[in-house]
Amino acid sequence: MNKQRLGILIAAVAGMLATFLPWINMSFMGSVAGSEGDGWISFGFFAVVLILVLTGDKKTRLAGKKFIASLVMAVLAGALGIWKIVDFKSSMSEAMGGSFSIGIGLYLMVLAAIAVLVIGFIIKPTTPASPPATPPTTPPTTKK
Repeated sequence: MNKQRLGILIAAVAGMLATFLPWINMSFMGSVAGSEGDGWISFGFFAVVLILVLTGDKKTRLAGKKFIASLVMAVLAGALGIWKIVDFKSSMSEAMGGSFSIGIGLYLMVLAAIAVLVIGFIIKPTTPASPPATPPTTPPTTKK
C-alpha cells in the first residue's frame, strides 16, 4: 500500500475510534462517549475517508476527486470536534463551574482530522530509482 494511503488509513481509523472514547468527563456523572451523541457524525466522516483510501489502486497516491473528498471529510470532522470542544467549554463552564473536562475522544478526533490533512499533503509520491548511469564506452584504440 502507498505510504500516503496507509497514513491516511491509520488516521481515519483513529478518528473512528475516537467516537467510542470519552468526549466529556463530569465529576458527578462520569464520562460520556461520543457514541452517545454527535460522535456518529464524525464516525461517518472518517468512514468515508476509510472507504476512499481502500478503493482504487492501493499502490498509488490518493489523488483527484477521492483526495479532495477525503480532505473535505477530514475538515468536516475536525470542525465538528472543534465546535464541540468550544461548545462544551462555554456551556458547561456556565452551568457547572469547573466540575467537567473535555475527554480524550474529542482531542483524538481533531488530531486525526489534522493528521489526514497533513499526511495527504506531506507524503510525496515516491519516484522510482533511476538506473545507474553507464559510463560512456570508448572504442578500443589500435596501434599502428
